[in-house]
Amino acid sequence: MAWSVILPGWFNRSSCADELMQQFQQSGQLQWLDKLIMQCGDDLYHFLLRQADAQLAADICQQCWLKVLENRHSYRAESRFKTW
Repeated sequence: MAWSVILPGWFNRSSCADELMQQFQQSGQLQWLDKLIMQCGDDLYHFLLRQADAQLAADICQQCWLKVLENRHSYRAESRFKTW
């Protein structure tokens, strides 16, 4: 299998998330948030799972996405979405 086929998509995941967040911020359309959750949701959950049990990780993950929904207006594209 050629690594050149796999790696570009892996390295571009964060820039894709940045673009999805910008689309969501500008339009407010939930389809962009859905795509963002599909893109980053597992990473967020697994990050939290390393620090808490499964139920708490799921609860915090859900709270994080609610905060994204509520505070989309405060997102600045000056840094990566994942750091916001």
